[in-house]
Amino acid sequence: MEKTSSKRIVMGLAAILVLIFHFWIPMTKAALIVKAAFIGVDMFFFVSAWSLGKQKEIEFLPFMKNRLSLVYFPFIVLAIIGCIYSHWSFKKFAFVISSIDFFKKGGGAFLWYLIAILFVYALTPLLIKIKSRFKWLGLLMMMGFWLVLTTVLQFVFGYTKIFILLNRLPVFFIALYYKDLQSLIKSKIRLIIALLLTCSGLYLVYKFGTSIRLNKPFVDFYYIMAIPLVMGVIELIDQVISVTNYKFWILSFIGKITLEIYGLQMIFGYNIEAKLLKVMGKNMSVLVFLITVLTIIGMAFVLNILLKFIRTEVSKVIIHLKGEKK
Repeated sequence: MEKTSSKRIVMGLAAILVLIFHFWIPMTKAALIVKAAFIGVDMFFFVSAWSLGKQKEIEFLPFMKNRLSLVYFPFIVLAIIGCIYSHWSFKKFAFVISSIDFFKKGGGAFLWYLIAILFVYALTPLLIKIKSRFKWLGLLMMMGFWLVLTTVLQFVFGYTKIFILLNRLPVFFIALYYKDLQSLIKSKIRLIIALLLTCSGLYLVYKFGTSIRLNKPFVDFYYIMAIPLVMGVIELIDQVISVTNYKFWILSFIGKITLEIYGLQMIFGYNIEAKLLKVMGKNMSVLVFLITVLTIIGMAFVLNILLKFIRTEVSKVIIHLKGEKK
């Protein structure tokens, strides 16, 4: 997966899966595919890491400055929108933006993924150093770190709120080695491996992520069971793009505004869908779903433009102030 467009396409598909997981009404009672759409988040963790794994070294301060601009700044804007729309108290707003909300509620926290991925990014420069120095042994060290951390937190401290993040760390670690894994496998058999991973992954997700939610040996362990499916789907997408050179422009477009989609669907999505259902009725639930999704995507596109404008103007002010100091 060398092309940026491939990453965008995966991100677009991941965003669609998240929207299906949250808003797909017609099949929620019976269809396991809807319940399995949670892997969209795991795909986000994967694509957040795979391009970083190509680097030999990452400087902490410049890297985190970039990530705070790309992730935390939009998070603050979305938190302000959520605060105004939902009439939060100042205390709740402070808890949200300081990440206290995440450590108290885990997956129930406001836009938990954005806070979670920032903490993972803070670890990334160290992870890249470990990878560069220890090669494949580094992956075992990372997995060992995850195993010790989850064991201590659950069985010593009885704290499992953030396991929705911790059990996504292994897929992030593996993604750091994704390019290295690809180089070890001949291109002719990569498609076969991708199909095997996808098929076995579908079974594991069906068995342990939808039919039952596996919480042994650790809470939320079913996220670990989803790793083969995540890898298989991403490799299949890569194979299709490399063979057909098809652009998947809709997914690519959505992939550019995934952060905004994720934020706005959590703030407005349920209310939009509920109001549409009240007006149109449950018999029109498929249309309600489509209108809800298209509305969120449209709002996300506008917010994306607004955020870019704000960043540009802030950068101009900072450059101007630096010039005056000189």
